[in-house]
Amino acid sequence: MRAALGRWAVALGFVLAGGCGAPAAPTPMLAPAAVASPGAAPAGPPPLTAITAAYGSLAAQSAPTWVALEDGLFRQHGLDVTLVRAQDTSALGALAGGDAQLVQLGGEGVINAVLGGADDLFVGSLVNRFAFKLFGARQLTDVQQLRGQSVAVNRPGSSSDVAFRQAIARLGLVPDTDVAFVSIGDSAAQLAALDQGVVAGSVQAAPFDLAADRAGYPMLLDLAALDIPAVQTGYVTTRAYLGASRAVVKAYLAAAREATASCLAGGEGCVRAIMQYSEIDEPTARAAMQASQPLWEPTLRVRPAAITNTLEHAANPQARSAPPEQFYDNSLIDELDGSARR
Repeated sequence: MRAALGRWAVALGFVLAGGCGAPAAPTPMLAPAAVASPGAAPAGPPPLTAITAAYGSLAAQSAPTWVALEDGLFRQHGLDVTLVRAQDTSALGALAGGDAQLVQLGGEGVINAVLGGADDLFVGSLVNRFAFKLFGARQLTDVQQLRGQSVAVNRPGSSSDVAFRQAIARLGLVPDTDVAFVSIGDSAAQLAALDQGVVAGSVQAAPFDLAADRAGYPMLLDLAALDIPAVQTGYVTTRAYLGASRAVVKAYLAAAREATASCLAGGEGCVRAIMQYSEIDEPTARAAMQASQPLWEPTLRVRPAAITNTLEHAANPQARSAPPEQFYDNSLIDELDGSARR
């Protein structure tokens, strides 16, 4: 695995996720046409295009991106990808500064950045609905029992925070009035707070929901069953980079689509990637993959309803009047769909 991080990655606190060697590859999407000179030695493979991409979540829903790296799919499509981990603000900052070319994030942070003048847009989506589970203290049996209680989320504006606010509103509870939101941090910290009685509930995603279940906490709500549209895990770049390097972004999405197909088929590479990145054992990783399979978008198409719903519920009042088309571009997915049909 590669072990070198640039100066910007250290400054932003990124964690490098290296790639491994690639298998023999077909002609990559980015390969230029070769013209041989008479008597010249056969040309070697074209050089790979080096880019940096970031992901934020350790949940199993991110697995196709990890598989694309670890199984050599990016390299097969002509890309030498350095994959780093970064939370929303750091990832968007790296994107704006040109230190990352693609990032994998949820919807509201990207929308707020665009409304603030950023050049970002979604070019694909792995998950087009909220897919968290709400676990409660052991004595609870119903979501309505959270009235007057507090629930742990990662941080304000995070996907878990936004998702739970919309979910309880649909069930007749008023966020911040009937239920308080407490920013605790990652899944382990949330479960510790639940165990200590600091909060009465915690919002979890696979594979970390399995730890809550095994600890005996009752699941009060499966948000996926509510089918609330949202870009929970999307691919983001800038309009400037898309315009200048369209073939690179297309190659990235093509590799990610192949990795998604592998995960949907239950490929062992998907299980291994979840084990490696989420740092869990094989049975838990396999269960997390199976739980994620109904959620993954096979084509990586951004669903317009996912953007529209996010705009309607965004904290930024400017979002209400913003055109949904400002925030996403499915044209590369259209091109990949056309290639798949031929």
